[in-house]
Amino acid sequence: MNFRKGFLLTAVFLFLSGQVFCQMIILSGPEKGSYSHFVGDIVTLLGEKSDILLENKTSDGSAYNFKMLIDPNINYKIALIQSDYMALMDAEDKLNNTNKTGSLKVVMQLAKEQIHFVTKKSSDLKNLQDLDMKRVGIGTIDQGGFATAKIIRERSQIDWATVYVGFDEMLSRLSTESINAGFVVGSAPLDMLNIDPQVMVDGMALIELDDFNGWADYYENDTIYSGDYKWLDKNIPTFGVRTLLVVNESKLTDEDKQTVSVIKSTIIQNLDQLRIQGHPKWNTVTVPE
Repeated sequence: MNFRKGFLLTAVFLFLSGQVFCQMIILSGPEKGSYSHFVGDIVTLLGEKSDILLENKTSDGSAYNFKMLIDPNINYKIALIQSDYMALMDAEDKLNNTNKTGSLKVVMQLAKEQIHFVTKKSSDLKNLQDLDMKRVGIGTIDQGGFATAKIIRERSQIDWATVYVGFDEMLSRLSTESINAGFVVGSAPLDMLNIDPQVMVDGMALIELDDFNGWADYYENDTIYSGDYKWLDKNIPTFGVRTLLVVNESKLTDEDKQTVSVIKSTIIQNLDQLRIQGHPKWNTVTVPE
């Protein structure tokens, strides 16, 4: 009798395990950033709709994810990366005759990310030009926003003083006035900025962005809406980039390729559910043709 029960349990286990394509880790981004939120939504969705086991692996951001994907000695295969960072790395390949992006493939575009220049409400900083000769925190070298800030500074010719500070420190550095503004790229509302205004000693504000000197040629017109943050009292014109779901094809087994295909198709088929239950910016995701 015990043998029979043991056999049945083993058979059930093998049957269930046979339904799982494989387990896959998706590199997302900082814990309080939009990338972590999006991958969390995908992990929940796939857990409900398929037999794929996914893990949301938080990271420092796009630049770190890129380095992990292209490193042949590290087994990370899929990650979220900013579209402008991918374009920058592709341009560097052409300039330096390298092939870092050669095995990378965009699975699909996800949400739009908005450029946030955060400052104190009591400051006189209203637009990008006001940042000339000011101290601007732009993240760390592992974060995609680092590259975006570098592009904006070089193309706009606004000569701000760059301060390398992680997103987790940015608000405290603003409050102590060791920086005048903080630069963040992410899909609004960002958890790190979603603060109750009643607990803020000095209110926060966002700097409005407009295009000059052609700095925004490769970015999309966008808006951060007053309803995105409790402390924001008006819509803020800005620009945005796309979140890309990227794989390194050279690392994928046949089983991995099948899994990636299921991830993509499940997202597409369940966009309505993601728009209702997930991050608000799932509403900006369109079904690819």
